Amino acid sequence: MQEGAKIMIELANRYKGHVKGDPAINMLIDVYNTLKSLPCGLPRGYKAQYTDKYCAEFVTAIARMCQYTDTFPNECGAMEMWQKCIQMGINVSKPEPGALIFFSYSHVGLVMEVSNNGQILTIEGNVSGGKVENKLRQIGDADIIGYALPVYGDGIQSEFPFDGTIQTAVNVRSSPANLGALNKIGLLNQGERVTVIGENGKWWKIIFKDGFAYIVKSDGRIDIVKRN
Repeated sequence: MQEGAKIMIELANRYKGHVKGDPAINMLIDVYNTLKSLPCGLPRGYKAQYTDKYCAEFVTAIARMCQYTDTFPNECGAMEMWQKCIQMGINVSKPEPGALIFFSYSHVGLVMEVSNNGQILTIEGNVSGGKVENKLRQIGDADIIGYALPVYGDGIQSEFPFDGTIQTAVNVRSSPANLGALNKIGLLNQGERVTVIGENGKWWKIIFKDGFAYIVKSDGRIDIVKRN
């Protein structure tokens, strides 16, 4: 298995058991919407909603957090993602760990394992009433329309992302530095929820208004973010 595919699978599997509408899935939708801040933009200009059927947003957000965005078929629709895979030339004839698996009923999942007897273990979003779950599929199932293997590269593996609560009001900045009014872009108040996706020295990198921003980790008296 490619190391990058392993990282993708491990991160996706962290969300097993979560259901549409809970904070973890809402956070993934927020991550998906940060594509707006990139040159590629949101696929077809659509801002994903917390109420969406989110199977494609799920795998796209996981790829985003692993820093695979540039080589991943980012999409908010499974069939549109399948067509994009064909255009990118990453569709493959057989499944393998890290491959995307597409179904005729407009659904996509991520292959985790393939057994010698042709069983496919997947992790999929928006199944069984909106949950993230592992599913067992079989090579040759009539509703499987194809597979695609994105270029994952080396990827990253870390504690991120995690959700937290702001402990004391903090300025939000466009860069990891205190430049006063020059890079202040907002304020988070005590009790507000925040999603931390990385760090830079004494700064947390967070999702903020469909993009990325920074808050200081500590004000010298108290840690700014309490992990949920």
